[in-house]
Amino acid sequence: MYIKNMWSRHMVFKWAQKNTT
Repeated sequence: MYIKNMWSRHMVFKWAQKNTT
């Protein structure tokens, strides 16, 4: 669960960064 949460957060962060750019 912890790993999944971390992965999800990483994906969201990457997606947000790409979206903001």
